Amino acid sequence: GDVAACLCATPNPIAGARCLHVGDMSYQPLASPSYAARFFPEGPSAEAFQKAPAIVFGPHDQLQHQFLAQCGYQGHFPYHLCPSSEGFVRLAMAGIGYGMIPQRQAAEQLQSGQLVSIAPGHGLTVPLYWHFWRHSGQLIQRLTERLSHLTL
Repeated sequence: GDVAACLCATPNPIAGARCLHVGDMSYQPLASPSYAARFFPEGPSAEAFQKAPAIVFGPHDQLQHQFLAQCGYQGHFPYHLCPSSEGFVRLAMAGIGYGMIPQRQAAEQLQSGQLVSIAPGHGLTVPLYWHFWRHSGQLIQRLTERLSHLTL
């Protein structure tokens, strides 16, 4: 099918398109409490990152790498691929690995204690951009106008 608009983290529109910053998404490094206690009893460390399996959304997902760099770790790490946002959270809750999960998506699990941060105070904020064709029609124009008034 044809794409009329999309939401992504890239601020540069393609030729013939426009881009609108619509907000930011905060990601936290989350895992089940038992997983965090097993692999990160002393908090994040190079030794822990070398052993603890991560969950990565896909082969082009760099959130995990950015988080590890923020923690001062540049080495290799074991990981599982999970290209499903719901599956990603379920794997973390099941103790399969830790991953960078949107704070909004995990709010209920954080509140209930099903997920915890493996590195409190560390996280990533990703800007979100709405990309749309310049001559996209009334429906996309109205949607874009609504998005411009929202704060994500």
